[in-house]
Amino acid sequence: SRPPPARALSQEEMAEWDVELARLTLGERRSLAKTLKRGIIERLLKDPSPQVVTTLLMNARVTESDVVALAARRPNTIPVLREIHRCPRWKRSYRVRFALVRNPYTPTEIAVHIVTSLAAQDLKTVVADTHLHDHVREAAKARLGT
Repeated sequence: SRPPPARALSQEEMAEWDVELARLTLGERRSLAKTLKRGIIERLLKDPSPQVVTTLLMNARVTESDVVALAARRPNTIPVLREIHRCPRWKRSYRVRFALVRNPYTPTEIAVHIVTSLAAQDLKTVVADTHLHDHVREAAKARLGT
């Protein structure tokens, strides 16, 4: 089964993430996502478009800390979180995976999949986090063997 995430982003929360960048077309924002300027990268990390995020995730100037912050951001959109999970550059990063699991906006099937690779101490954190979907917490409990 694929239950919905513990939380979902409302239209009001998604409306205005950056007034100036929101006026640009998707193509212009994707082009900007290739920039080397930190200021623009930091603003684009809030873009709700998965296409912009995909381009941004492959930018050499984007750091693991940037991606961890993006994966942990609340509220967040499901397509953006899916792109982080799919990105070959970041899918092996433990910190990124743990941030995805801890985010209640992450699709449940992604969080449950990631739980299988977490360390015991982090599984205990997931089990104790009441903001997460019950399926995610149950998967962590099962992995711990409790």
